[in-house]
Amino acid sequence: MTGANSPTSSRGLSVIIPVYGNVLTLQRTLESVDSAAREDAGDFPIEIVVVFDGLIDASDELVAAWKPKSPRATLSAHHIEHGGIGHARNAGIKNAQFELLTFLDADDELTPARLALVRLDDQAPDEVVIGVQSIRVENNASIPGPYVPTSVDAPRRPQYYATSMLVRRATMLSINGFDETYAVGDDIDLVMRLTESGVPVRMVDDIVVIRYFHGANASYDEQVSEGDFFKAIRGHMRRIREQDDGIQGH
Repeated sequence: MTGANSPTSSRGLSVIIPVYGNVLTLQRTLESVDSAAREDAGDFPIEIVVVFDGLIDASDELVAAWKPKSPRATLSAHHIEHGGIGHARNAGIKNAQFELLTFLDADDELTPARLALVRLDDQAPDEVVIGVQSIRVENNASIPGPYVPTSVDAPRRPQYYATSMLVRRATMLSINGFDETYAVGDDIDLVMRLTESGVPVRMVDDIVVIRYFHGANASYDEQVSEGDFFKAIRGHMRRIREQDDGIQGH
């Protein structure tokens, strides 16, 4: 990943939202960031970075008409050719104003707890912080197996999703951002490459995102999901072997 702009300020949070055919859910997503900004006790600025991964609906018109109510929040929109979610997230990283980044899908909701985690970055800026997602179901949809339990009262564990993560842009650039060859498995691949690079990862049990399953999520494609999962595992094992061979060769 090359060609990233230098952030104009280190103090603030950029929320990167890839958009592709999300006109029915995007306003809810934007409103969640704005609401969290008004509820959170912090005073740091929040930039909403919308990346249109190609246009197939009127999402751009929705964004053009939407204005945040929080004085802390601003919005920028960027258009790229369709290249998948990893491509769109990398474009968001490139165009983000602030050094501290987080990611949000255009059919989910950010919680105020995500913003509260910025204090952990202040204490340990080299860490990547990953929280918990809470699942909601719409349209009588089923739930893909890896995402249960669904109740906010059920036991929860942190999960390795980019949409639950706070990370510094310099850290993302150091591992060349998201692997754009993944359709849905870029999250686990990313965390594996972070840990392989020695980046400390802190898991917390705060609910930082409300994730919606509605029947149209990419996660329903079991063949692609399983293929990407095993691809990430194979890539991890290959890199570990290469590291071991390099150590033995010295």
